Amino acid sequence: MKKNKMIIPALALIGALVLLSTVGAVQQSDNSSADVTYVMTISTTAGGTVEYNLNDAGFVTYTAPVPITPGSSLVVKPVAASGFVFYKWGAPTNLFSPTLTWNSVSGPVSLNAQFVDETTAPAKKIITLTGNNVTWTVGGDSGGGVQFENTFAFFPGTVITLTATPFIGFTGPITIKVDGAPYTAGTNFTVVNDATFNATGATPSVPKYTVTLNKVGNGTVEGAGTFDAGTSVTIKAIAGEGYEFKGWSDGNTNATRTLEVIANVTLTATFEEVPVTTDDGGSSFIIYAVVGVVVLLAIGVIMWLFWFRKP
Repeated sequence: MKKNKMIIPALALIGALVLLSTVGAVQQSDNSSADVTYVMTISTTAGGTVEYNLNDAGFVTYTAPVPITPGSSLVVKPVAASGFVFYKWGAPTNLFSPTLTWNSVSGPVSLNAQFVDETTAPAKKIITLTGNNVTWTVGGDSGGGVQFENTFAFFPGTVITLTATPFIGFTGPITIKVDGAPYTAGTNFTVVNDATFNATGATPSVPKYTVTLNKVGNGTVEGAGTFDAGTSVTIKAIAGEGYEFKGWSDGNTNATRTLEVIANVTLTATFEEVPVTTDDGGSSFIIYAVVGVVVLLAIGVIMWLFWFRKP
């Protein structure tokens, strides 16, 4: 019995030690996760430096590896020295976009910025954008952005994408061609030579208007709906039994009429009950005539019976 009393506290002590050990391991694991950081390393060729903006703290010049917490935002851009131009990022491979952006860093960042002497740099190729009533959007390695000019200059090998969107008040579909050959909007295009993109198909949108028809009284109306501006629409007012059409709310009295739709319009057709009329004079004359004939016949029969058939 005494042994049993000693075993119970011992077991409780062991359990407490195990629990504390587990909690400590979990806390250590959590701390390890919180302490995880990535490292950004950047190398450059001669002719420039690189600036970075970590978590919107402002741009600073890269000088040494930078620890980055997972999920951080990051913007990196090259800065060419006098007499040099930025050519491309060697890492990531052959990326020509000058500015690189991470909304949420999820791994180590390793970059190589390549600058070239502006006198020996490859000649940039000119991309010309044409087409009426469209806005061009340039993406891909170009770094993206909406076109505000008609030309862009890219180093050979740059991969870009282009889309053309109709102006407000215009509609498509839009057809794009590059140097006369079909191009599918948003697909990759590798810049090799000068090229001209042309967008066609943007046409003015035709506004639509609504014709609304209401009624007062027993009847129906036809012709309501939504139509393109300039459409001719026939509307009808059909009186129900015992009613007649009196007119539209705009003063028109034609039960069937044609409207040219140039704006939203609402019309109400009015139907009124047809009054029941009686011709008292004519009816009375007929009644009196019939009664008179009957009376005369009756008198004649009576006289014949009393006078001509006397014994």
